[in-house]
Amino acid sequence: MQEGRPLAYFSKSIGPKAAALSTYDKEAMAIIEAVKKWKHYFSATSLIIRTDQESLKYIQEQKITEGIQHKLLLKLLGYNFTIEYKKGKENKAADALSRVKHAVSALFTTATSPAWVKEVVSSYQQDDKIKELIAECFVDKSTDNAYSFKNGILRFHNKVVVGKSTNLRQEILATFHNSELGGHSGERATYHRVKLVFHWQGMKQDVITFLKNCPVCQLNKSEHTPYPGLLEPLPVPDFAWAHISMDFIEGLPTSENKNLILVVVDRFTKYSHFIAMKHPITVQSVARAFSENVFKLHGMPLVIVTDRDRIFTSNLWQKLFKSLNIKLHMSTSYHPQTDGRQKE
Repeated sequence: MQEGRPLAYFSKSIGPKAAALSTYDKEAMAIIEAVKKWKHYFSATSLIIRTDQESLKYIQEQKITEGIQHKLLLKLLGYNFTIEYKKGKENKAADALSRVKHAVSALFTTATSPAWVKEVVSSYQQDDKIKELIAECFVDKSTDNAYSFKNGILRFHNKVVVGKSTNLRQEILATFHNSELGGHSGERATYHRVKLVFHWQGMKQDVITFLKNCPVCQLNKSEHTPYPGLLEPLPVPDFAWAHISMDFIEGLPTSENKNLILVVVDRFTKYSHFIAMKHPITVQSVARAFSENVFKLHGMPLVIVTDRDRIFTSNLWQKLFKSLNIKLHMSTSYHPQTDGRQKE
């Protein structure tokens, strides 16, 4: 202060160790910190220190027994200082911040029930089993009973029992799984989180079903299936009509009572046969067309490559060509490039 007016304010929080000191030591520590902070103001002039701890004004006359007293005198050494006593009620400028009075508003406590409580109670009306359990709670009030009924809520080992309400159960699962609290955890974590608060029969299966239908989880679900093998091209045949491929061209307009073409391609020469046929086709009709148009000209092949049409995957087709010692190779599902030449 200068001429009765404050030039600057300084405050500092103290730790647990300093808070345990006596009032005398804490006031001495405050003087030490203030001198360190503002030493540039009074290094070349006289210094008056005013404190509401009266015993500090005799520090130069007292026997030094405490470390804090020794530290204070060392800090003031070299300064022309005087310590004066000032009553606390007169020391308003220094105590202004620490003694501000705050008006305390009246506090009221209002007891409210969460919205889900009403839904839980309502779910009991649809569940005859729970009604029986509630009735048993009124008859058997012993502490050995796992169920208890209080304030309209049935509890099992202090967990809220939920009745047969699919909507309520879905809301509970959504809260514990979809919210920031749930974070779209896995089946085990979600189940244990719900089980800590609620109880109903079939909870684990409900959690599994809920997670399987969660769009966020399905989009971000990691793939646990093994990586497929590398794609390999079909081997080049050694001679003509040893390896052939077969497929159908459908969706054509009817011409001369025919609306479908069976395509047979030799994979060595790329020579092709286009055989007109009529829907509906069967294994017998396709085998007959193959025999009359391909076999009589080129003989039986060693390998036939086809897609997964119902004709080529039927048991009769498989048994027919197996009896002729012909290998049947199927293309990869949803990968028409396997038999690309045929598709062209």
